[in-house]
Amino acid sequence: NDAEVFGRIIQQGFGAPLPFQLPASRLVGRPNWQCLLAYVGEEAVGGTANFIYGDLAWGGICATLPHARGQGVQNALIHAQCVAAIKAGCARMTAEVEVPPPGEKNSSMNNTLRLGPGAYQRDNWVLEAH
Repeated sequence: NDAEVFGRIIQQGFGAPLPFQLPASRLVGRPNWQCLLAYVGEEAVGGTANFIYGDLAWGGICATLPHARGQGVQNALIHAQCVAAIKAGCARMTAEVEVPPPGEKNSSMNNTLRLGPGAYQRDNWVLEAH
């Protein structure tokens, strides 16, 4: 089933713990969500999602299985996100990627800046219990 495949790819692509697979798979078919898979041959090796709100699309959750990296999968996913958003009637799109620590490379950020929507940086805050 596509939902299970999507959840597995997102979980493994991010190197997240196994429990992350279930909530990722539950995005498939939800209102306002577009979940996309990328294939190399017959194998699904990448996944991404858009959230559509009016004429705005948010793109994120873009992951490629480790063994399929370096083959243009993420480039294809970012392109597919943009096309899907346009087909859904979106006039604006934003994407989320992690900014790497100084001196480190993040191919996801580089691909998004090169292929996708405009970029800005925002801080994420974490609430800690005391």
